[in-house]
Amino acid sequence: MVKRKKLKPWKTVVFWILGAVCALIASFIAGNITLEPWTAVKSSIALMVALFFYLIAGLFWISIAIAAKESD
Repeated sequence: MVKRKKLKPWKTVVFWILGAVCALIASFIAGNITLEPWTAVKSSIALMVALFFYLIAGLFWISIAIAAKESD
C-alpha cells in the first residue's frame, strides 16, 4: 500500500467548503433552468455546467473522505 501524506486540518476544511460552494452554485444554476422550446440550447448548456459543478463538488468530498479514512 502506498504511504500518503496526511492532509492538514485546514486543507480538509477548505476542500469541504469548496465542495459546498460548488454544490451551491450547481443548485443555483439547475434551479433556474426553464424548459421552453426557444431556450433549449441555453438550458442544455446550463445543465452541463451544473452537472460539472456537481461532479467537482463530489470530487472534493470524496478526497476528504479518503483523507479521513487514511488518517485513522
